[in-house]
Amino acid sequence: MRALAPTVTAAETLGKSIDAEPMTVASLLLHGIPDRHGPEAWIVDEASLLSARDAQHLLARTRDAGARLVLSGDRQQLGSVGAGKVFEQLQRADMTTVTLKEIVRQTTPHTRAAIEALIDGRIGKALDHLDAGAGRDKGAITEHAEADIRRAMLVRDFLALTPRTSAPAPSSSIPPAKAAPSSPARSGSA
Repeated sequence: MRALAPTVTAAETLGKSIDAEPMTVASLLLHGIPDRHGPEAWIVDEASLLSARDAQHLLARTRDAGARLVLSGDRQQLGSVGAGKVFEQLQRADMTTVTLKEIVRQTTPHTRAAIEALIDGRIGKALDHLDAGAGRDKGAITEHAEADIRRAMLVRDFLALTPRTSAPAPSSSIPPAKAAPSSPARSGSA
């Protein structure tokens, strides 16, 4: 089994969850699959990010290798940077599709309720659920009616981040962002 995705982070996350070596689709298309031993399943996460050209080459490689291709993703999330909406088009063309009916990624009641509210388009309710689940940081989600004050608050909070709090998730091989200069931020009346 192979864990594939258009991005390194998605490939690494999938690889950990299915105990398979991660590889980006671009790497597979450029270098091929090393060390094949018999029939394989190639699972591609975040398939909505595939361009038409990459999908065409991936399907050809899959056929040539005699592998089984499983595409996973959400066509309502981000689309491809390159041309085409292949994942959506394949589904509309009657590709066999399985739809998750239960949220499995969010494991706490508050985050699950927040996602359900977002799916229903109730953004304010979703933020309420996230805030309620924040524990000792309850009240961390704030709103302000004035746009200039909102922006000043965002800048202030961003500049307060340390490399540790702004670093990507541990599964990512992307280096953490450099810390902002330590000069004080002026945010006006915020």
